[in-house]
Amino acid sequence: MKKTIRRTIGALLMILALFLTQIPTTDVAADTSVASDFQLNNGTLVRYLGTAQAVSIPATVNRIGEEAFADCTTLKRISFKGEVEEFAFQAFAGCRELTEFIIPDSVTKIGNGCFANCSKIESIHIGKGLRDIGIGAFAGMESLKKITVDKDNPYYTVEDGCLYSKDKTALVVVAPVREKATYAMPSTVKEIKPYAFWGCNSIKNLSISNTIEVIPAYAFSNCKSLQGLSIPYSVYTIELMAFSDCINLETVAIPPSVAQIHETSFDGCPKLKIVADIGTAAYK
Repeated sequence: MKKTIRRTIGALLMILALFLTQIPTTDVAADTSVASDFQLNNGTLVRYLGTAQAVSIPATVNRIGEEAFADCTTLKRISFKGEVEEFAFQAFAGCRELTEFIIPDSVTKIGNGCFANCSKIESIHIGKGLRDIGIGAFAGMESLKKITVDKDNPYYTVEDGCLYSKDKTALVVVAPVREKATYAMPSTVKEIKPYAFWGCNSIKNLSISNTIEVIPAYAFSNCKSLQGLSIPYSVYTIELMAFSDCINLETVAIPPSVAQIHETSFDGCPKLKIVADIGTAAYK
């Protein structure tokens, strides 16, 4: 009898063990990354292969490679065990579930389009080591409303939802969900970076610094609330798609100083009326 009971219990335990091994573990595995998720090459994280919601970058990684996390739509949180020095071209582009991002102090460079189309990121913090921000690094971050910079960073500063070079001679990006409907560019600004106002739907009216000479490519693209502005006499070039898809842009006054206007500068602006002197590049 006892042997029969032992055999029965043993059989039940085996069945239970077999049953447990068949329970799906997808939800658990999706919470955090594992070592096999990372494709590495001499300190560069070439590609993240997993589908975890929380990723911890191994201490051996010193560079996040081109498109390493591109379109990783499950990623919600990321942390760093070591000292990563660079985020390459589109390293985190299209990570649409990220809501915040802290750039570590060790990072000195982020590449072109690094966080492009991370549409749910609301806040981003720049560490004290960052000194080089690529073109369109924050383009398409339509939920971004808060930018902070480490007080010891000697290269960048933030004011009123706008990221500038430390000396405020260059405007890097304006947070798309910036609260104020008006923006007056400081007169110290001599350069607007491409994509600086991309998708900034909070601004209805703005004034451009009278030290600006070039309105760069895509600088004001997709500013859907922008209604009117005047180009200062310091400007001589308006580059491609500079004001494209500003669907509510009604009036732009362009002075005679502007000698070159790309044919696509105002594409997708159905309400636009350009005010310009007869015989100038802007006159039609």
